[in-house]
Amino acid sequence: MAFIFLVGLFAFFVLWIAKSKDFFVFPVDKHTYPSISFKSVLIFFGIYLCITLLLAPLFLHAVYALYGKTHSGGAPPVGTMSGIQLIILGCILLFFFLYARFENPALFKRIWKNENAPNAQPIRFDIGIGVLTWFIAFPLVAVVGEISDILLNRFFGLQNYEQVAVRYLKTSLSSFETMIIPLFIILFIAPTIEEFLFRGCLQTFFKKYIGIKTAIVLSSLCFSLFHFAPSQGLGNISLVISLFTFALFLGFIYERQASLFASIALHITFNTFSTIRILFFPD
Repeated sequence: MAFIFLVGLFAFFVLWIAKSKDFFVFPVDKHTYPSISFKSVLIFFGIYLCITLLLAPLFLHAVYALYGKTHSGGAPPVGTMSGIQLIILGCILLFFFLYARFENPALFKRIWKNENAPNAQPIRFDIGIGVLTWFIAFPLVAVVGEISDILLNRFFGLQNYEQVAVRYLKTSLSSFETMIIPLFIILFIAPTIEEFLFRGCLQTFFKKYIGIKTAIVLSSLCFSLFHFAPSQGLGNISLVISLFTFALFLGFIYERQASLFASIALHITFNTFSTIRILFFPD
C-alpha cells in the first residue's frame, strides 16, 4: 500500500506539472474538424471484424487441417502461425487503405494529420509529444491498475490473470526468431489499427455531434471494452479500467496535436515498455 501511495503521489505531481505548463490544452477550431460519415465508420469496423472474426478463423482452420495431414496431426509452429497473423493484419490495413482511397482520400489524410488545425505541428513533433505523454500518463495508469487489482483480490479473491496480448507474446518466447513477428504486431501493427479505428474514425465521428471531451470519453470506453475477453475472467474489470484511463490520454493527445501520429506514438511507447516488463521481469 505504501508503494501505491508513493506512485500515486508521483502521478499527482507529474499531472500537476503538466497542467501548470498548459499541457492539457487543445486549441482546435471546430470548423477544421474532419467529418467522417457513420457509413464509413461502420465499414472500417466491419472490415476489421469480418476479417478477424470470420475470415481469419476459417483460414486458420484450413491451415491446421492442411498441416495436420502433412505432419501426422501436429500443430503448425508458432512462427508459422505468427506469420499468418501478420498476413491477416496486413490485409486489414490494405482494405483500410483501399476504402479510404476510394471514398475520400483528402478526408482520411486530414484524419491522419490535420494540417488545417490551428495547433498543427510537424509530424516529428507529434511523435515526440506522443512519447512524452507516456511519462505523464503511465504513473496514473499504473496506480489505477494496482488499485483495481487490490479491490479485485479483496472482494473476489482474484490474484493472477493475463491479458490476451500478454499470453500471445509469451507463447513466442521460445526463441528470438519466433518473437520477431509477434513483437512487430504488438508494437506497431496493433497500435496503428486500433488508433485509426478508435481515434481516427470513432472519436472523429463522435466529436462532430457531442463535442471533444465527451467524444474522448465515449471512444475511450469503446476502446477499453473492445479488449474484453471471456478468458480473462474477472481480470477484465481491472484491464478495462486501466485501458480506459490510458485511452483518455490517447484521445486527448490525438485532439491536442490533431494527428494520429501522436496517439500512435503514445500507444507504441506504452506497448514497448509493457513488453520490456514482460520479457525481462515476467514475475
